[in-house]
Formats: sequence, C-alpha cells, structure tokens
Amino acid sequence: MLTTGVSSLRVEPVLAGRQQNLGSHNVLIRLTITLFAAIVVVTGQVAAQEYPMTPDPALCTLEPRAIADVAALVDAAADQPSPPPPTAVAVPFVMPDGFSLVEDERAEIEKDLVRAIACINTGDPLKVFAAYSDRYVVALVEELGGMTESVAAGLQTVRPLDEEHRLQIVSIDDSILLYDGRALVLVTGDNPADDQPAGPRAFYLLETLPGRWLVDEVIEIELPES
Repeated sequence: MLTTGVSSLRVEPVLAGRQQNLGSHNVLIRLTITLFAAIVVVTGQVAAQEYPMTPDPALCTLEPRAIADVAALVDAAADQPSPPPPTAVAVPFVMPDGFSLVEDERAEIEKDLVRAIACINTGDPLKVFAAYSDRYVVALVEELGGMTESVAAGLQTVRPLDEEHRLQIVSIDDSILLYDGRALVLVTGDNPADDQPAGPRAFYLLETLPGRWLVDEVIEIELPES
C-alpha cells in the first residue's frame, strides 16, 4: 500500500469547504494546525545536543518571507504546468535507495531541520515559510484555499508560542541523500500542545544554496512493527 504527502498534510477542519471568508485569527489557527500536522515530529542533531530538546525561537535566524513574495509564488505557480505529485511511500515505510551522507553534510542538514523547528516556535508564519522551499510554500497556501485576503492576514499575524506549547525534538532515526538530490530524514518528536503521541515523519529537504537545506515535503509514515 502506498500513501502520499497530500493525505499526510491534509487536516479536514482546515480544508473542509476551502472556505474563503475566514477572519485572520481563524486563518492563523488553521495555518498553525496545518504546519503542526506537517512537522509535529521534526528532529535534528547539531553538535552535542541532547534530547529531548525544544529549539529556541532565537535559533531562527532567517528573515521572514515578504507576503508579496509569497503571493507572487502562488500566482506564478498557477501559470505553470501541474507540479509533480507528492512522493509516494510504502505502508509500512521502507527506506528508499540513495547515497550515504557524509558527516559534515548530515550535520548541516540536521542543523537546518532544527532551525526550521525554531522558526515554527517563533509563532511567525512568514518565518516558518523562510525555512521551506518555494514549492512547499505554494503547496501549503493551496491547502489553505489559496492566497485570499484572510489567508494573507493570517500569514502576517505573529502569535508567539508559550514555552510549553513549542515543538519538541525527540530523536533522529535515519537519513540518506536521494537520487533526486533531496535529503530524506526520518524523525520523531512531539507537540506538547496536543494529546497525540509522538510518531514518525519523513522529511524531504532541498539544497537551495550550498549548505542551505529547506524543507521541501513532509509525509506522515507508518514504520514496521519491531
């Protein structure tokens, strides 16, 4: 059985009816739910980090994307051929073929994963988008129903997270470099804001500049029983 990233990112309360008339507060809540669904179990390891750990928002050193730039990405995508379908994965998950990562490369990828979670913990959606690839930003905005006025307002609303509600890193399980050039990292972690148990996700990262990896896709996976 195969599953794809679309189902893993889909949160029915967010997408039901693809409502266009939400207030900015509701849009932000829905965006946050969508982002949490995608990255609730991110993990990373830099230097001698010990786990569990909660990435401090101060680690998010990226400048937030400009809302005009996000809107331009969405508009440009509408004029392009349909994007490739989400990556299909087996159920239970099987690690695909790829290349082993050298230590320095692995450390750089994991550092950027930690930074992405730190950006989420800022409560600033546009800082979160700075840690995502253009393709993934467009996909998430489309999941919200497109760049409506309400979605734009929600994206520009910063709501800092209390420390007890920040995403927590638990462990990193495996990582490889795929034949398509993306890195695949299997991670486990927890979102203290809900009562759901931790579970695995497959994170696909794209190197957009030398040594800079952005989250390009996230898929909820089911690991084989041990």
